[in-house]
This record gives sequence, structure tokens and C-alpha cells, in this order.
Amino acid sequence: MNNYQNFRSGLIYVIFFLRLSLSLSLAPQVRYDNSKKTYLMDSTDKPLTTSGSLPYSQTWSGTHTLTGNVTIPSGMSLIIEPGTNVYIPASKKITVQGELIAEGTISDPITFDKSGSSKWWGIKFEDSSDDNVCVLKHCTIQNASYGVYCYKASPAMPVKA
Repeated sequence: MNNYQNFRSGLIYVIFFLRLSLSLSLAPQVRYDNSKKTYLMDSTDKPLTTSGSLPYSQTWSGTHTLTGNVTIPSGMSLIIEPGTNVYIPASKKITVQGELIAEGTISDPITFDKSGSSKWWGIKFEDSSDDNVCVLKHCTIQNASYGVYCYKASPAMPVKA
């Protein structure tokens, strides 16, 4: 091999390596666990909301215990994964002004229950909630004062026969 062939094969290797590393670094990646949603592109941990207004759209899974009222504001989404247990303290509620997507399965329902000895209020869908997206499917709502309350809202809620 002469110097030109050595240079050319080395250059091809460098170009391939750079192209591979560039494509890997530009691929958007999201990593989830039960307590934080991490966006690798900005390397910022975003804790899941347990009280107050959701500052960004979230996905809850596993066991999620609230510490106060939670509001899903207009423009935000809360997705609750099948098999999730959500515990709400006494006299507190979940208010939906944006999108709530809680789709359990027959074998893996979503449960909303009290976290203490007293009842929680329930889930309130406001007029601003997106009826075309909001859904409660295969969800068990127990130990709540009113369960689900719809104020000028019509979320999808299939009822067991």
C-alpha cells in the first residue's frame, strides 16, 4: 500500500466514526422511572408533580402519592399508565383543565384511592378540558366524595355493564 491508500482508508474510517457519533448524539432520547422524567437532550431532571399545577406534561406510573390538590392546566397532558395506583389525601382533588388520559386495562386497571383515613374529593373536569382527548378507562375510583364531576365537560368514560 502506498501513502495515498493509507491516507484514504484512514479518512474513510474517520468520516464513518464522526457520522456514527453525530447520529447517536442527535437522536432524541427520553428516560423514565417512577419518580422523575429525564430529558437527555437538556440533562435536566423534572420531578413529577405531587401538589399544585403541572408545570409540564407528565406520565405517571407505579405508585404516585399526592400531597395536595393537583391541577392539569390547559395545554398540559397527564398520562397515567395501566396498573398505576394514585393516592390522594383527604379533601383534595385532581382538577382537569387540560388533558387527562388514564387508560388502564382489564388485567391492569388504574386505581384512584384515599391516602389516609378520610375521603378525598374526586376528579373534576372543567369546561376547558379537552373532551376529544380526556379519557378514564378501566379506572377504579374509590373512597371519594363525588368520584368524577364534570363542569360543562364530556370526557370519555366507558361504563361497565
